[in-house]
Amino acid sequence: MLESTQVGLVAAAEAYLRQELKTGRLRRQLFPMLTGFGISDYQDTVRTMGLNYLTEIGRRVMNLTAISEYPIFPQGKYNARDYREVSLGSVWLERSTNQPFLLAEFERFDEAPGQMALLRERVENLIIGYHQLGGHPAMVLLVFWTYLGTNTNRVKLLLKFLEQGFSLSNHSLVPGLSEPTRLLIYHCLATGNSKNLILNRWIALT
Repeated sequence: MLESTQVGLVAAAEAYLRQELKTGRLRRQLFPMLTGFGISDYQDTVRTMGLNYLTEIGRRVMNLTAISEYPIFPQGKYNARDYREVSLGSVWLERSTNQPFLLAEFERFDEAPGQMALLRERVENLIIGYHQLGGHPAMVLLVFWTYLGTNTNRVKLLLKFLEQGFSLSNHSLVPGLSEPTRLLIYHCLATGNSKNLILNRWIALT
């Protein structure tokens, strides 16, 4: 159960996050390559930009700090032998307790054969990392990005993992997220072409 002080922090953090993703004030100020100049769809460029943006948002929330590419130390029931070691795209931490507050991932969704594996891995890592961190982070954020015109119907199959859990290849069961964790899912719609992408449309799905 969340304490009253954390309930207030959760509400404030979620409100700020949603407002920023909607209006893009910080995005325009600190990440003009996402809103005006454009970026190249080369290797991990889009993911790197997206994650650093999400991390910067976390650093603007009072009483929180945020780290990009955060390795999770596997311990307890969800050890590396039965599950696996994961690294999460962005982790927000409470400054006063050093406890994880928000876990985030940002990855492309592509419906082409064999191209869903990356997003599936990010979703699985979110869930595994969530449990390896004790299953108590207040919020989990997943952002998937696509090119304009991409059919996103199949992404729903992956999103179910967050609520229902999934099985690893060794048959280890990983349950989904539990209450009172807040789940936020966003679709970042990229416009332009592969040499000049603009990521300025962040659509809330939950």
